[in-house]
Amino acid sequence: EDGIRDLRMSRGLGDVYKRQVRTDRTHASFADTRNIDKLQRVLLSYAVWNFDAGYVQGMNDLLSPILFVMDFDEPDAFACFKAVMAKRAPFFSRDQVAMTLYLEMFAAALRLLDSSFADYLKSVDALNCFFAYRWLLCPFKRELSFADTMRLWEVLWSGYRGHSFELFVALALLFSQRTHIVEQKLEFDGILQHVVGLSGKIDLESLLNDAERLYIEFHRKLALESETIPFAMQEFFNK
Repeated sequence: EDGIRDLRMSRGLGDVYKRQVRTDRTHASFADTRNIDKLQRVLLSYAVWNFDAGYVQGMNDLLSPILFVMDFDEPDAFACFKAVMAKRAPFFSRDQVAMTLYLEMFAAALRLLDSSFADYLKSVDALNCFFAYRWLLCPFKRELSFADTMRLWEVLWSGYRGHSFELFVALALLFSQRTHIVEQKLEFDGILQHVVGLSGKIDLESLLNDAERLYIEFHRKLALESETIPFAMQEFFNK
């Protein structure tokens, strides 16, 4: 058992070393190798502190804005990262239960808001919504600028509109591409390629406005059709 534990730890630490050198290198602060070293040390500390979670790809993207906001103070960044991971660690779990649930709720909300678009996605084997995985793992970190990422996370982590508001941000982005997806008859691979290409081209202000509109519309429909909507879905979105 100790041998397996040591092997898992060595692999996890190896991943930290490989991933951290590529984190946000276009940002001036992370072009400084001293700050990359700080990012590495915080990730290593977390992997040791929470061995069961260890290090999983994507945690570096979640940490870098936190480290920046904390003015690269490692103890403060570690404390904040632990607090964030207390809520987001399940998304990094190897069993993928939490992310699977999120994608299922994403698809369910999509169907309630636009059943015809949901039917189209189902017809091209894309209603699993795996194309949204990256959006939800580290909320839009790869899609937005560093500054817009911090602004979006501030909105999401404030608790505004509840824990699931990030799903409506994702829905807003997907719906903004709905016409293109349907008219071009994109299937799953085409949808994935198209949404990856949106990186750096998103207007955050418009996206948040659209997300709020969808949130309000969804909860109106959820209330009106409550008798036909599964309790688990109602419970998830009404938390």
